[in-house]
Amino acid sequence: MKYGYYGGIKTGKFLMRSQFQYNKKTYTWLNTGYKCFAQITKPTVDDYHIVKWLWYDKSNKYHEWYELRHLKTQEELLEQTMETHDYASNNYFRHKTCAENPSDFWKIFPEVLKTDLIVNPLVLLGYTGMIGSREMNWSLTTKNPDMMVPNIDDIIKDLRQRHNVIPYKENMYEFVYRFFLGGDPHMLENQGEEYFVREHTNRINRAIRFQKLLPKVLEWYKIPYEMFNLDRDDYCKTFGLDKVIDRTATDNHFINLSVPYRKKAKQWTEEFLKNT
Repeated sequence: MKYGYYGGIKTGKFLMRSQFQYNKKTYTWLNTGYKCFAQITKPTVDDYHIVKWLWYDKSNKYHEWYELRHLKTQEELLEQTMETHDYASNNYFRHKTCAENPSDFWKIFPEVLKTDLIVNPLVLLGYTGMIGSREMNWSLTTKNPDMMVPNIDDIIKDLRQRHNVIPYKENMYEFVYRFFLGGDPHMLENQGEEYFVREHTNRINRAIRFQKLLPKVLEWYKIPYEMFNLDRDDYCKTFGLDKVIDRTATDNHFINLSVPYRKKAKQWTEEFLKNT
């Protein structure tokens, strides 16, 4: 069985990559937002994984980049950076910048569809906006993709045959709290607490809106899906895994605020929940 993971913000995408690599399965990250690229990982010999990036530059020229990573232990898996950080720190990427919605990006999709897990499959349908952004939510609401996909019928057929999963947090306190903890510290420092809280409150609301739109979009394309409770559902049962990394293993990976503000994040969380 192959899987599609339609995760919003703060819905365990980093952990899902680690889970599939831990079980020696293939994985694809389709980047959303301002840069279109794919990152594919495949297990090879002696606990190494081939990491491959695929993208088109602004002149619509195709590029690939490879890396070899030893990924046997949980520590090695969890020490990896996010895919977007890989992009930002890679000199080859920086010199051959990914294009936004390149006209030939769909040509990499057949290779993507061979992998066991695809994260952000909405890109395959042409929705390439930043997850949880106002623009992405509007595109999903209007069913108006950002990018043309000539082989869209084949894409939809494949997605209908996958086990598609929409993850969500049952514990809304934890969801909101982690959102604030992972907020932009430069915004907090440069523009102040009031602006930071207001801006991240808006981002949380847009993320919740995105979450609610996902089932409607998949139903519109007649793509079957299952909701997955990140707080208590079974990773092995849902994703056909033989072993799992504990669901709390990445809880402290994405904390950006300094210690003095972490107590305040609890106050902001309580205030947010009180007003919703």
